[in-house]
Amino acid sequence: MSKKVNLFWWYWLQAVILGIIVFGLAFVLLPDLMLDLFNWLLYSSSPASSLFKSPTATYIIFAHRVLGAVMIGWGVSLLIIVVSLWRLENSLAWYALTFSILAWFIPDTLFSLSSGFAGNALLNLIFFVAFAIPLTATYRHFADFTKNSGLIV
Repeated sequence: MSKKVNLFWWYWLQAVILGIIVFGLAFVLLPDLMLDLFNWLLYSSSPASSLFKSPTATYIIFAHRVLGAVMIGWGVSLLIIVVSLWRLENSLAWYALTFSILAWFIPDTLFSLSSGFAGNALLNLIFFVAFAIPLTATYRHFADFTKNSGLIV
């Protein structure tokens, strides 16, 4: 990796992505804890049992585990992009990360806000900013889409 792209941003992105993977693992392995966390975040109440009857709570835990698995898969894909294409300074890495983050952030946040769940939108914003800082800092280096991408545009 050239000195043009600071390794600091490369490590930063890996840390954020590992955070997403760990967050996803928590949904899969600790669903009750994550349900309590989101109940506190969204409803200002942590005990899930006080909000939902058993079949509903069971389904919500199932949905959280599925969400966690999706987060793990997305995180692994992002990590592969960062440790391979980004490290090779392939501009496709920057664009893949940026558009993947936007494709998640925009609809998830708009839906959260329109549904009245500002807490989820705030959580989204934290992750978005964690990605936006290194992506903004490295934009100039990766701005030419055809640079090292192997694509003819």
